[in-house]
Amino acid sequence: MAVPNVEVQRQDRAAPLPATADAFAVHWKGGVPTELRVPRQRSGQTRKRVPVNVIEAGRGVAHICSDDRIAGWLTRNGLQTSGGNCWTRQHVTGLRNRHGIPV
Repeated sequence: MAVPNVEVQRQDRAAPLPATADAFAVHWKGGVPTELRVPRQRSGQTRKRVPVNVIEAGRGVAHICSDDRIAGWLTRNGLQTSGGNCWTRQHVTGLRNRHGIPV
């Protein structure tokens, strides 16, 4: 497989982009540049997110089950944390604290 001859440069613009994006120019071997806009990740933001259905399931049973039981139920049903791990009591406790779910 041939490797394409490509040069990528970050563009400096007279009119600045919003703080939520970066612009790059891809210079192809044929000479035609392509502009790419890539969204920036905000401070404190991560691509890892717990699905809404897991949050709602935790909210629905938090008043009748302990964090250990909730973790076991989520794991047995094949649901994973945002990092792809099995649920533990600590994960469920963190989920409740982050989303304001009472005990």
